[in-house]
Amino acid sequence: MTKLGLLNWNLGRMEECSRLYQEALALARLANLKREAQICLTALEIFDLYTKGKEARSLGKYQQSIEILQKAVALARGIQSREHEVKCLRQMSVNYWEQNKFKEFFDLNTEAQKMAREIKHKREEGICYNNIWIYNWKISNYSKSLKYIQIYLEIAEKENAAESKSQSLTNLTLLYIDLGNYDRALECLLLVLKIDKDIKNENYIYMDLNNLGII
Repeated sequence: MTKLGLLNWNLGRMEECSRLYQEALALARLANLKREAQICLTALEIFDLYTKGKEARSLGKYQQSIEILQKAVALARGIQSREHEVKCLRQMSVNYWEQNKFKEFFDLNTEAQKMAREIKHKREEGICYNNIWIYNWKISNYSKSLKYIQIYLEIAEKENAAESKSQSLTNLTLLYIDLGNYDRALECLLLVLKIDKDIKNENYIYMDLNNLGII
């Protein structure tokens, strides 16, 4: 049951993750498995801190969010759960982005990306690469921007993740627009539009059409 809880955490199915850990905790207590029960309790506490950290950030309480997520990271390290640690580090990084502290944003995503790669967590690794791309785009380092967005695209294609592929191609489109390469931008954006239509992502279709107008 704990493995299923962790699997849903990795997939971003947070409500299901919480439910499974609660069930696992009840079973561990029933069987008097103290170590397993403690792991479940800690995982649930990490989940609670993760949720509160995101909520604080959405309210603009960035320092509070950072402190909450730091506690979650410490708990994750205590049970040696790098899967929990990776996601919390990445969420923490967004607070720095919102405060224009781009180096801190970059450092946390680099740390999380390396960890995700070590544990073969492709979904998180791809998201971290996307954030690293955003950092390099922000500082106008276009050669590195291109490198990292292409890595993200490769991961999305290997994982057959349509939404991630759409996002990576959209970012590639924006990069080509900045570089003045409108032919390549149009080529990428038409692929994005097809993907978004296939998965019926109406909000992104409107954005795609708007970007087509820009090009």
